Amino acid sequence: MRAGIIGLGLIGGSIAKALKKHNLCEFLAAFDKNASSLSDAKETGVADEISTDDLGIFAGCDVVFVCAPVSDIPAYLAKLESIVGDECLVTDVGSTKEGVLQAACKFKLNFVGGHPMAGSERTGFANSSDFLFENAYYIIVPDEKKDRKYAEFLCEIIRAIGAIPIELDACTHDEITSAISHTPHVVAAALANTVRKLDTGGFMRDIAAGGFKDITRIASSDSLIWQEITYENRKNILNTLCSFRKELDEVAKYLSEGNVTETGAYFRLAKNYRDSLPVSSRVRYDKTYELYVDVEDKPGVIAVISTALGVAGVNIKNIGIVNNREYAPGALQISFGNTDDREKGADILSKMRYEIYWG
Repeated sequence: MRAGIIGLGLIGGSIAKALKKHNLCEFLAAFDKNASSLSDAKETGVADEISTDDLGIFAGCDVVFVCAPVSDIPAYLAKLESIVGDECLVTDVGSTKEGVLQAACKFKLNFVGGHPMAGSERTGFANSSDFLFENAYYIIVPDEKKDRKYAEFLCEIIRAIGAIPIELDACTHDEITSAISHTPHVVAAALANTVRKLDTGGFMRDIAAGGFKDITRIASSDSLIWQEITYENRKNILNTLCSFRKELDEVAKYLSEGNVTETGAYFRLAKNYRDSLPVSSRVRYDKTYELYVDVEDKPGVIAVISTALGVAGVNIKNIGIVNNREYAPGALQISFGNTDDREKGADILSKMRYEIYWG
């Protein structure tokens, strides 16, 4: 396969590295306005051909990933229309999809919208990695008027780099990401700015504890990127913010009335919902086979277990600590790719005298 990447930032660079890591392409062309990123990609063997000004390097590609700001995507699609072949898949990684799909319909391209649900506050090719998408959801938004084979082709690539494809329509995608991704960034920024204005003496900043840092962590993300994302999805974000404002008004009412009972109930409802979030929600979209293991909290215990399974040739898809065990046994959750690996893993761990629970 011959692949092309427009934009070698965190996402584009990670896609390029993942494609190379998994031997999915024998040739990779990269376009970016940052010559330094391109040079790094060429020197490290990530890119075979690079350019800062010529999209013609994508002629002959089987797939081209447009990893550019959403507002720039239509212009790139217009240029690619006369460059790529009739069988080439073109996709993007934008955080909003309605506008992109509407623009893509104007061009004779085999376009499938894409949005990997992975990232970092850090940006640029230097911070990209070949494992960024492993076990991450990767949403695809096909054009219903186009041949399904291109959506299936993208899904094959997504699975091959270790991600989990989920198919949505553009409207649903933008509504969902507004609630679980975009609005949280607005809220984090709003809280950071609230404390900034209250912190006239600088003491709040100096003694800021984990809670404040945790909830405002994503406010450290690239401000220009989020300026664009919130603008592109402003309709849905405004709807979500309206609901959020009602929640703030509700808890403010309880506090102003001194209503201890309702305030406690408010926090309990939030806790129950937050605690109900699964350790690995991927099972809804990607079949997994799990075991739960009781382990002592001490250094090296995860390494001991993963090494024992690895030596035996058992492939672990995912492993993590079960933080909420109020209603479920087992401190460690291990996910396998198939029944045989799970049964073999259970046998090995049982012989090591660990208590096993089936997921």
